[in-house]
Order: sequence, then structure tokens, then C-alpha cells
Amino acid sequence: MITQVTEASAADRAGLVQGDVIIEAGGQPATNAEVARDALEAAQENDRPLLLRIFRNGNFMFVAVNLTEN
Repeated sequence: MITQVTEASAADRAGLVQGDVIIEAGGQPATNAEVARDALEAAQENDRPLLLRIFRNGNFMFVAVNLTEN
């Protein structure tokens, strides 16, 4: 679960909010925080957005987090 989103961060720009539950990160089930960190590192190394599947307010959705500033 996302506990905090820093203003103007990549997560904030992608529309993530406190309380979102990360279900998948980088195509892998996010069974723990380590999976999400590994997916984040892989996306950064490959210079690509991090794809997350999240659960918010009873709905599932995909969010692409662009890790480079525009």
C-alpha cells in the first residue's frame, strides 16, 4: 500500500495517491515491497516507465510511472 506520495514526484505526476494498493509492478505480482523495488530498479536501468497495476476505491487500474522528468 502506498503510504505517502511526495508532491511533484514521479508517483504524483502519474496520479498515484496515498492508499493505492500496488497489485503488480513491472508485470510481477507485488507480494512484498522488495518486488516493487526490484521492478523500479529494472525500469530505471532500462530507461522505461514503471508499469503498476493498482487497486483504488474498489477498482483495478494500470498506471505507467515515467521515471524521467519532463
